[in-house]
Amino acid sequence: MASLDMLTLNVGGRNDNLFEFTVTDDGTPMGHELADRLETAENVLNSHGPLEVKGYLEEGIARIFGDATVPSWVMGLLDASSWLAAQKDLLKNFNKDWMSAIDIMTQTAGRPAPLVGYDFITELDTSTTISVAEYTQLWYAWLVTLNREEKKLIKRVKAKNMDLNTALAGLFFYDTMIISCITESNQAIADIMSLSQKLPFSTVEGKHVEVVKHIREHDYPAMVALQEGKGFDAVYLTSELKDCYWLTWGKITDGAGAAETGLLLSKGLFAEPTAVEITEAVLSHRPENDPETKAWDTTSSKILMCKTEMRGYGPVVIGSVHCKDSPKTFDILVAMKACMVEACPEALFYVLGMDSNSKETDFAQRLQSVFPKTTERLVGGAEAGAPFVTVSKERTSLQAQVSKSHKLDVAHKDYIVAWEGVTEVDLQLTGVKPSPFLQPGTSVRIPSTVWPFDHASLLASFQVDQAKCWACTLARAGAPPALAALFERLARAEAALAARGGGASAEALAQ
Repeated sequence: MASLDMLTLNVGGRNDNLFEFTVTDDGTPMGHELADRLETAENVLNSHGPLEVKGYLEEGIARIFGDATVPSWVMGLLDASSWLAAQKDLLKNFNKDWMSAIDIMTQTAGRPAPLVGYDFITELDTSTTISVAEYTQLWYAWLVTLNREEKKLIKRVKAKNMDLNTALAGLFFYDTMIISCITESNQAIADIMSLSQKLPFSTVEGKHVEVVKHIREHDYPAMVALQEGKGFDAVYLTSELKDCYWLTWGKITDGAGAAETGLLLSKGLFAEPTAVEITEAVLSHRPENDPETKAWDTTSSKILMCKTEMRGYGPVVIGSVHCKDSPKTFDILVAMKACMVEACPEALFYVLGMDSNSKETDFAQRLQSVFPKTTERLVGGAEAGAPFVTVSKERTSLQAQVSKSHKLDVAHKDYIVAWEGVTEVDLQLTGVKPSPFLQPGTSVRIPSTVWPFDHASLLASFQVDQAKCWACTLARAGAPPALAALFERLARAEAALAARGGGASAEALAQ
């Protein structure tokens, strides 16, 4: 029996807004400082409000709308009793994900977004607090440069059933709120910038360096499945991983021309892999008039399947997938399994690492009904059989996905599943280990200063019978059953000899 393991991890993009997630004091000086700064800033949301800076907000809204009519509810925000109350009113009148839809696009266009990029304040004195007056002047100046006829921007806004003026007014209100929270909590931008630059999750490169470190700490697993790993190539090419892993990416999934779903496969254990495109095959399983069409499209675009040869064993299939949160996730994965088998029916076994994004309480049980080897609970060690979660996060009110503010997300979303192509291969799941180990109901939140990802990683260990793999491969090639059985016996004898240090014992040869 030979052992091989897979590590799966949703890397995620950079969290350059250091106040995006609620954090728990992890006992480190940096963790304590981050938790303290966040608590101080969030307290302002309740103790201060738009009335204190109403003049600046009125001027900004007037500049945005010009001669157009301003919705009454927009002006009503300025009289809210607190920033938190105003934010709730804002959400009542907007599509739930309106802000995140245009936040990044306007950042790219140079919008002076607080807590995200700091280039816009280089002309100011960052050693002290920045006043709302100073900040709004920068915002007004940017507004003049914005091309409001940009087709992509117009398309994005219309997709959310909004008009551009109202969307920009919402962004301006949100940005001014953030600056007010920083100012009223007496925090200097220079200090926030300094802390942000030290955090491992505030840059893409910082997170990717931590991925390499984590792989090293796990003694270089045979297979590594990555989700949201866009841009990892740069770190891979300058690390020791280049020498010991094949790196393969899935299809292009975003407008920037970069794929996000990847696989690292050990060069010592596997031949160079070949990516197999199964997107259209998966979509062919979509029911007609399915209301979850977008879920099928999004998830199928983030599938990576690779065929390879496990040295000394035979053909295998290994995959990675990042699923969209949807009630159809299970159906999509069932379709994916069928397509993986159809694309490579000769495989001895199949292994798949995933971020399922599912919060369904019975999702693990449903998975197990189709995938016999599923990482539902801990396997091996003193706590074998214990349940765990792979996500424990809570976004604050100081980030652009305002509809998710303070909605606790604690769930088991990440899995590794496997199944035999031939039952006789006898693939066994021998270990399941998450990092960090988070139990249901935990008060620990990630990311943190010691764990920069908003998902835990998951390591699964397997054992596979080499002798049976040889026999199956020969049988599939048309060899007579007696010859296949002979090779299986020879493989077992070789394994026994190796276990004894190479000595040709009578017992080993007798096998």
